[in-house]
Amino acid sequence: MSTITNTTTTQLQTSVNTLTASLSLLTSTISTLSTATSDFPRMTKVLTVNRHFELLSEPEIQTAQESLREEIVPEFRHLLGRVEGQLERMERREKGLESRGELLGGRLEGMGDGKRKASVSRGSAGGIGFAGGLGEAAGAGSKVNVEKMRQLKAKKERLMYTVERLALQKGQKHRQLRMSMSYKGVV
Repeated sequence: MSTITNTTTTQLQTSVNTLTASLSLLTSTISTLSTATSDFPRMTKVLTVNRHFELLSEPEIQTAQESLREEIVPEFRHLLGRVEGQLERMERREKGLESRGELLGGRLEGMGDGKRKASVSRGSAGGIGFAGGLGEAAGAGSKVNVEKMRQLKAKKERLMYTVERLALQKGQKHRQLRMSMSYKGVV
């Protein structure tokens, strides 16, 4: 009986060893599979096809473009009309300011010439100059005239600046108008 028990024990021992080896192989396989498949949820998300854009047929695109054109063109023409009206008003204003500037410039020159003539006639009339008794009143008057001249010169400079600014605005409006007219959809 001892040989049978020994043989049985040996066979059982071999079975246990084989089972242990199989168990360790199975554990190793499970660990390898779990590392290999750990990225699957991310991969399924990455490989999922998402449609970000809706595909449209050519006729649908053309009808959408036509309806958009029908909405934009009248508004664009309306805005062009307003711009043209503004440009005309600005041109009239610019011409008015230029003529006013010329008028004021002529007045300034006229006042300067008149002042020179008056001082020459005062100087030659009886030898009374600014230092004389009458000259003091003339000196006070000339101070007022000098102040008026200074104010008129400042006003002229402001008007010239306004004219230049309006000319620049006019040029800018013309450039914008040319750029907007280059839009191919409006003819």
